[in-house]
Amino acid sequence: MSSLKELQKRKVNLETLLKITGAMQAKSSSLFHKMEEALLEGLPYIQEVERMTRRLVRQTSFQKEIHEKSGKEGQVHFPFLIEGNGKEKRFFVVAFFSEEGLCGNINYLISQKVQRLLSYLSEQGKEVTFICYGKKGKDFFEKLPPHVSMRVLSRKQEEELTEAETLFLEAHYMEIRLEEFLKEDVFDVCLFVYDSFKSVLIQDVEIKQIFPLETFSLENRWSFLLKEEKKSLKVGTRRQKALLETLGVEERVKTPFEKFDIEKILASSKRPPFIYDYEPSSEFLLHDILPKYLEAFLYKVLLAQQISEALARMTSMDEASVNTKDMIHTLSKKYQKKRQEKVTNELLDIVAGV
Repeated sequence: MSSLKELQKRKVNLETLLKITGAMQAKSSSLFHKMEEALLEGLPYIQEVERMTRRLVRQTSFQKEIHEKSGKEGQVHFPFLIEGNGKEKRFFVVAFFSEEGLCGNINYLISQKVQRLLSYLSEQGKEVTFICYGKKGKDFFEKLPPHVSMRVLSRKQEEELTEAETLFLEAHYMEIRLEEFLKEDVFDVCLFVYDSFKSVLIQDVEIKQIFPLETFSLENRWSFLLKEEKKSLKVGTRRQKALLETLGVEERVKTPFEKFDIEKILASSKRPPFIYDYEPSSEFLLHDILPKYLEAFLYKVLLAQQISEALARMTSMDEASVNTKDMIHTLSKKYQKKRQEKVTNELLDIVAGV
């Protein structure tokens, strides 16, 4: 049985732990609000880039169809980023994980989807280069399927920049690096696996094909890897919802990324695709704007991942704080009971001696 000194020491340790979990919860809450502000500030830019890209793709698609039907000289071509090289042998899979731990089951759920994707590609005999973006993801991939090689990359916070500015700079560098890979013919297909922020209560893992670009397609060809046993990161307990409401996040912050309807770009529309005239041509402008679109897409992926990570860590630390308080309360009762027993026994010894 524990002595009074041991119980007191355990209680002090738990009180120290409670201070740590409270500080981490406050830090995560602060990071979330910063990312929320960056999300709202970046929304007009992201929305405008995607809207312009939508129009140009529809216009170019319409012109290409007209040329093919009329048999005119000269052909209209989509950019290489959309058309691809026609091969599907070498795959480049980029999965986004957190840089720090204690953020719930975000990393686990992402790793489950990545493992299913890697196993499927390996069974098909594909050559896969797996990029683990975030050092906490490497712990889930000690054993890789055949024909799969892995590299681990870490995010670095620039001292002179804010978190949002750092993410945008990373998105810019990633877009440049992807263009270099395309010129060097490093891969045939590029896939991104990341946590898609829906709201503060629900985040889903997504698989998107970046090259050849299929974010304009009506269907996601990789959705079959997500349908079975699809799980959302739900922080839906009554107490956790109350925590989010107390911190002022509730359901009011929803990602604008799902509102753009970018996947239905080629579907029927009330506005005809030829309503605008472009100079020199929609095909030429599409070549110029696609890098900006890819940069905006990468920025929203990094931003969504950071927001989901902050929310998950915030709720995890709240759970840890509550459990720690319960343990402190239990230890306090044990300490008081044992102390009372000791005092009672000493009094009985005194009475018996008299």
